Parts: sequence; structure tokens; C-alpha cells
Amino acid sequence: MTSSKLSQMLILSFALAPLLVACGDTATKVEVSPERALLTSAGQSLSLTATAKSKKGALLADAKLIFKSSAPGVATVDSKGGVRALKSGSATITVTAGKVSGTMTVSVQIPKRIEISPNNPVYNLGISTGFRATVYTDADEKMIAGKTRWTSSDATIVSIDDAGNLKTLKEGKVTLTVFAAGIKGTTVVTVSHERLDKDGYLTQEPVKKK
Repeated sequence: MTSSKLSQMLILSFALAPLLVACGDTATKVEVSPERALLTSAGQSLSLTATAKSKKGALLADAKLIFKSSAPGVATVDSKGGVRALKSGSATITVTAGKVSGTMTVSVQIPKRIEISPNNPVYNLGISTGFRATVYTDADEKMIAGKTRWTSSDATIVSIDDAGNLKTLKEGKVTLTVFAAGIKGTTVVTVSHERLDKDGYLTQEPVKKK
């Protein structure tokens, strides 16, 4: 072997040495992004980014990552970090590389129904009052609905704004519809002349058909 070839081999060996060391590094940390996520519909998906790093902070691109969900009935995760929502609840996604792991939390809130208060009331003419809409998940737990939108089937009888503020304008019956979190709920409002209970208070119960 000539001295020239020997020198080239030595240079190549020194150049490859850091790479060989890096390939042999052990993962001491797993980072998962995002750390938290909220999914609001069945089938909604999310892609996680997970990286294994050495003690010196070097990225270990060849590290084998294993993904696991603590509640696969709530949210599943595949071998590439794809998360899919199934039903309302919370799941911890753990990503393992060797003996170390990292985690993230996914919350699933799937809106199921809207509870309107008051429900099916009877009001006198000229009344101004407010309505409240509460959204429940498929696990029957309250959730933050965000913006709401209210409509009246006949705004000449009852008007209502998006904040749920209502005014009765003339006698009749209307259906109020509220839209929130991608679903809707309804209630019926009856407007009539003043009807007093025995104790002297205006009744708020629906008028019963005779």
C-alpha cells in the first residue's frame, strides 16, 4: 500500500469517526410537540413531532420511537405519531426511545347537546330577559362553547341577539335556535297577556292546552 493511499484512508477514518460516535450515542431525552392539544370532533387528527436527543443535545435521527396512548378509546396514536380523536376525554401520549420517554396530553371535547335556560317559557308582552346556552360533550360534561348565535323563527313576535338578550314584541309563539360549538339547540317561547299565579306572580310555565 502506497503512502498516498494510506494517508487518504487515515483522513477518511478521522472524518467518519464523529459520525460513528454519533450513531452510537444513547438517547437521554425525548421531546414531543405540541405539549398539549384540544380536539373537538370525532375523527379529528393531529400529527406529533417527536425527537430523541443525546446527553450533549445532539439529534438522534436514527433512534427508534415508540408511540403509545394511555386511553386508546379516547384518542389513538399510530407508529408515526398520528393522533386521532374518538370520544370525549383525556389521553396521555407517551413516546419512548430506548429507556427514556416524553409525553404530551390530548384533550377531546366532542359537543353533543345544548341545554337552554329557561326552557319553553311563557312571557308577557314587553318583557326583556336573557337566555343561557350550555354545551355538553358526548361524555355529558360541560364544555366551553365559544361564540353563540341565536335566531328567532319570527322576529316580529320575539327578537333575540347573539348574546341571548330577548324582547317580547307581540302575542304568539316562536322557536328560538342557538348555534354553538358546531351544533344547535332549540326552545319554544310563548308570548301572551299577563297571567298571574295564585300568589300574584307572572307564570313562567308553558300554557297547557285545554
